[in-house]
Amino acid sequence: MSDVLRRTGALLLRLRFFLPALLLMLIAAPIRHPAVIVLLLAAQPLFLAGAVSALGYLFETDFWTLALRRGTAFLVLLVAYTAFVALAVGLPAVHLAQQPGALHAL
Repeated sequence: MSDVLRRTGALLLRLRFFLPALLLMLIAAPIRHPAVIVLLLAAQPLFLAGAVSALGYLFETDFWTLALRRGTAFLVLLVAYTAFVALAVGLPAVHLAQQPGALHAL
């Protein structure tokens, strides 16, 4: 039984790495403005660093170094993907809204 308690305690201790990301999400939750996307995008690398740290893959000396080094690359790729999807979905939707019709929907 003590082995189960030890593993459970270690898991709960590793969940502390998610606290910075959860804090950003809690700050962003009540805000009703389009600029909240900045907070939501900034929380994603922290979730990534929290997951990596919680799983035990400590590539860096501490959490904040991990979040800055690996999280920055992840954030750049996430923003590029978000921009691509916004253009791929948004641009045809704008054209369809300007000229509605079955021909323009294709």
